[in-house]
Amino acid sequence: VENNNVLNVPVVVIASNRPHYLYRTLRSLLSARGARKEMITVFIDGYFEEPLEVTRLLGLRGIQHTPIGYKNSRISQHYKASFSAAFNMFPHADYIIVVEEDLDVSEDFFSYFSQTVKLLEMDSSIYCISAWNDLGYEETSSNVSTLLRVETMPGLGWLLSRILYKNELEAKWPTPEKMWDWDMWMRMSEIRKGRECVIPEVSRTFHFGASGINMNSYFQDRYFKTHSFNTQPHAKLHNIESLIGDVCRCILYFLM
Repeated sequence: VENNNVLNVPVVVIASNRPHYLYRTLRSLLSARGARKEMITVFIDGYFEEPLEVTRLLGLRGIQHTPIGYKNSRISQHYKASFSAAFNMFPHADYIIVVEEDLDVSEDFFSYFSQTVKLLEMDSSIYCISAWNDLGYEETSSNVSTLLRVETMPGLGWLLSRILYKNELEAKWPTPEKMWDWDMWMRMSEIRKGRECVIPEVSRTFHFGASGINMNSYFQDRYFKTHSFNTQPHAKLHNIESLIGDVCRCILYFLM
C-alpha cells in the first residue's frame, strides 16, 4: 500500500470455534495488499485447539481467552478482553482494526483504512471508520470511491481508536451479567453521543458466515449475500476531507 498510514496498526481477529470460517477469513486477510503477519492477532473465545492450529498453520499469533458470561454476554466479554489485550500488547498503537472470523476482506482493505484513518485524527465527531455499508446492496451501491457518514456503528471490519476505547468504552462496557449485544450497546445514544461513523458506498468486507448465535442461513441469504463487495484492487477514495464535520455540514446546507 502506497504511503501506508496503517502499517503499524494491529489487526484483531475475533474468533470462536469455527475453524473453517477462520481459515477462510485469514486467507482473505493475508491476501489483502498491505497485510503484515506480525500485526495480526487471533483472539479465540475458549480453549479450542482447531482454531489455534489454523492460526499457527498460517504463521499467525493466536491467544485463547477463558470464556466469561453466557451467549450474547459471553460474546461481549470476548470483544472487551480482545480489545484490552490488543491495546496492551501494542502500547504505542493509536488504533486497532477489528475483523470477525466470518468475513472476507477486499484486496484494498488496508488501503481503504490508510486513506481514511486521518479523519479520526481531524474530527472528534467521528465515532469510528467501518469497511461495511449496512445498506450497500448490489442494486444500490456501485461507486467504490464514495464515502458516507452514518448515525450508527456498522462494525464488520472497523477502525477503533485507543482514545475512545480507553477513555470511554472500556470502563463502561456491559458487565457479564448483562445479556447485551456489544454492538447494539455501542449504538446507544448515551454511548455514541451524537458521533457518526464513516463508511464506504461499496463495502470492503463481505459476511459469509451462515451459522452462529445470532445468525442462520436464511438471514445470510436474504440480507448479507445481496451486498455489494469491492473487487477493484486500487480504488482511490474521492473528496475524503468533505467528510469532516464542519465541511460536511456546509455541503449539506448548500445542497438544501
